[in-house]
Amino acid sequence: MPHATAAISLLPPPVQPTAGLELMQALDKAGFEQLIHPHFLPSERRLIMRAYRFAKHGHREVMREDGSRYFEHPKILAILLIRLGVYDVHVIIAALFHDILEDTYLLELEDIEDIFGPLASHVVHMVSKLKKEGLTIDQYFARLLGGGWRSWLVKCADRLHNLSTLVAGSPERAEHFRNKKIRQVAETRDKVIPLALALSEEPGFEEIGRFFLAALTEWCNFREAETLLARNSPDLFRRFASSAATWARGVVKRLRDF
Repeated sequence: MPHATAAISLLPPPVQPTAGLELMQALDKAGFEQLIHPHFLPSERRLIMRAYRFAKHGHREVMREDGSRYFEHPKILAILLIRLGVYDVHVIIAALFHDILEDTYLLELEDIEDIFGPLASHVVHMVSKLKKEGLTIDQYFARLLGGGWRSWLVKCADRLHNLSTLVAGSPERAEHFRNKKIRQVAETRDKVIPLALALSEEPGFEEIGRFFLAALTEWCNFREAETLLARNSPDLFRRFASSAATWARGVVKRLRDF
């Protein structure tokens, strides 16, 4: 098809999805406490806020690639899941801790079990890719698939937030983010969407599973369209990426105000 590239270059930039964005609106600490208050027992709220403080301290001074404070990522996972109606204390603790073993030296798995209990520890273990275990990606996701609905919830929320924040902060980072989008989209379609499908077939979680199926698919389609645009119409993509980066900087500024 000799005119395929020309035809692609005439296409408008892809429209950014809205799936999950409202549910992932950030909250400060007081807002987070207000969010959990109606849904958890006092003892559960104390555990969640203890995990909140551990996670914030563990990820202190660490920034994400988009320039935002790293702690916003696990916090937004917890916020998203609560807004979806997940009121399981072990899931919320695991959402706050899902990167704590991989990226910090603050806590070991045994510490999480001692302080937060064996179920929260189990979920954190299921969603963590620990170097000392030496699992391949296939082995990690196979274990995750057998880890049960709590681990599926955390991983689906994790990937949805990651896909929604894949924005290069500067033109110099555009190629890195383009390659990262390609990898994440392929892995999401092959490994994460099956978790959402399993969740949609889990009694009591059918609606949440369908939400993740739709939202992850929508974001994968969008990121794929971005990479196609970058490859076939670089000038148009640079204009689109500049607008996206401006939007991302505005989000980061608002997050830093919390």
